[in-house]
Amino acid sequence: MTALPVYQRELRSSQIQSTRSSPRETIAWWLAIFTVSISTWDWLAVASVALLWLAWYQLRTQDGLTVVALAFTFQWLQVCAGTLYYEITGRISPLVLSTNVRPMVLVGLFCLLALLEGLVLGRRWLRQHSSGRSEPTAAALPLTQPQIFGLYVLSVFVQGSLQVVAWHVPQLTQGLLAIGFIRYVILFVLLRRLAQPQFRRVPFIAIVLVEVVLSSTGYFADFREPLMIAVLTLLDIGKPRRVGHVTSFVLVGALVLLTSLIWTAIKPDYRLAYREGAVESRTARIALIGHLSSEWIDQGTTRWQTTFDKLADRVWAVYYPALAMRRVPSVVPHTDGAIFRNALVHIFTPRLFFKDKPDLISDSDKVREYSGVWVAGEESGTSIAFGYAAESYVDFGIPWMFIPIFCWGVAMGASISWMRRRIRHNELAIAVTTIVAWLPLYLFERSWAMMMGLAITMLVFLGGAAILFDRVLITRSQVRQVGHVRPHAGTPVPAAGN
Repeated sequence: MTALPVYQRELRSSQIQSTRSSPRETIAWWLAIFTVSISTWDWLAVASVALLWLAWYQLRTQDGLTVVALAFTFQWLQVCAGTLYYEITGRISPLVLSTNVRPMVLVGLFCLLALLEGLVLGRRWLRQHSSGRSEPTAAALPLTQPQIFGLYVLSVFVQGSLQVVAWHVPQLTQGLLAIGFIRYVILFVLLRRLAQPQFRRVPFIAIVLVEVVLSSTGYFADFREPLMIAVLTLLDIGKPRRVGHVTSFVLVGALVLLTSLIWTAIKPDYRLAYREGAVESRTARIALIGHLSSEWIDQGTTRWQTTFDKLADRVWAVYYPALAMRRVPSVVPHTDGAIFRNALVHIFTPRLFFKDKPDLISDSDKVREYSGVWVAGEESGTSIAFGYAAESYVDFGIPWMFIPIFCWGVAMGASISWMRRRIRHNELAIAVTTIVAWLPLYLFERSWAMMMGLAITMLVFLGGAAILFDRVLITRSQVRQVGHVRPHAGTPVPAAGN
């Protein structure tokens, strides 16, 4: 039998380990945490921890992908951040003092439960109805490490160009932006190669730091995606007994927290300078970020504590939905599905064919109408998130609001599993599925139109390009195998015409 290449052997070894792993140890740890929390925490915090344990128990082994569980965790954090922050620190959020958000936290947990069960059911449904389909092979991409690094560097420039062109071609904006996410696919493959079979910590951390710098010079917190890709890479192939993996995971986790704190502290001043055109070049923006960050660090622990409070409030995405629950339907009536229906119409009438399609109402306008708070909007170049859960409540109320969320989970669970099975090169399948699953799923505060539109666009453009590339590689491999076949010595070659 022909020996497998080193990296392909590592892939097969990791697959065997994942199939043999048992959730018993993980369950034991979560049960211990849950037992302790019962005696010390508020019941809502206990319910939050129980839901997170259930999610990781059901999603951790979903086709070997950690991304779905981590994306769910990020949504869970947006629902429970304030509650857990108070239980851990004892500091009361201004949001708790200004309004009663506990009902919305509870509703948010039920929304996440509906999403979770939908994801699980969608995966199981696809598995039952695609028994004849081929599973991904253990084949790595036929690319060397230098070739992947070269593609990564090229993708950085290509994505920047696509972002510039996309906003000048409204009919193709979403498609071009989705294709630009190929950069994240290549980044995931590159980091995964650096992490196994031998972990190269220095280049791994260096590339992550470069990505953070490159992604932090925009108007929004785009540095979050490369950091999460690094976390997903370490979770995907991480080996707890290897010191290098544990150290890198701790460093990346600390970098996530530090960059989040710094961005929370400097965001107002940085965005003001950005809007006024005071930092037009990337170099100037990097310099401004460095200056503002140094000022924040030098201000001492009191400022750090205040920034922690602000970060907890920012992550906790239930304030405006909680206000909407107080006003709907007592002040403003339910819409009977108008928001969800308009989102579907907007998604399935692409601007490529419907050039006169009207723009959707902004999230800030929804907050103003249904939450009764005048917030910054398009006139100031910003938007305040309202979220799909709040939209579902305004549309249908309780309990019907959970039905579209459950259906959305079924659709995403089936789509993610389908994508994972259709791509035969395991390395490519994991990378593409990770990006396609992460970007649409990780935000609780994203609207129906943005969330579903992004998912469909990613599946069609990024997923379609990956499947096409995968088929090209398979065809080339088959042609080479046929080309290497030679008749043995002494074997008669049939004459033409026989």
